[in-house]
Amino acid sequence: MSSVVPDTNITMKCHHDQDETKLAVWWFNGQIIFASNEFLPDEIGFENVRGTVTNSTTSFLEVESIKVQNEGNYTCAFGQESIVTYVLKLQRTGVIHGANISMSCRTERETTLIPIWYFNNSVMSGADLFGPGDIGLKNVRIDPNKAFLYVESFSTQNEGSYRCILGEKKASTYHLKSTRKESVIGGIIISLRYY
Repeated sequence: MSSVVPDTNITMKCHHDQDETKLAVWWFNGQIIFASNEFLPDEIGFENVRGTVTNSTTSFLEVESIKVQNEGNYTCAFGQESIVTYVLKLQRTGVIHGANISMSCRTERETTLIPIWYFNNSVMSGADLFGPGDIGLKNVRIDPNKAFLYVESFSTQNEGSYRCILGEKKASTYHLKSTRKESVIGGIIISLRYY
């Protein structure tokens, strides 16, 4: 199993040593995602996956900016023979259950752009009509200029992905999980650099 940092790119390789020509096939959790030169990831909701065949013995599967939906088992075969299986899981940041945390979305220079905050792909800010409470997060608040997001008494309802977008620039996605371990960090900071 590979633990992968969110929003990084990965490349998986599949190779066989036999002399005969066979078609490369990649599966994701049992569904075909790439077959020879036929690309199928869009059919199962992936836009960030690309498959290639370099010759009759080698194939690559690339995942750009890995997300939660990319977690799972990737298996490659040439013909009917399974060659390799990759198990991908995102690294998650543990936050002490009950801790107060803050996340920031700032630029290195002054800008008039206002950040838009997302929680598990649901908008939490960006318009005066939206707020964290609208998606069930009663213990989350965003400051008036939307540069900081605060979570009071972090709990399992707050577990998930938080991200901030500023104009066309987006910050890394952070995956937070509640833990009772006292040795885990009590807060994180998300910073966005805008050039």
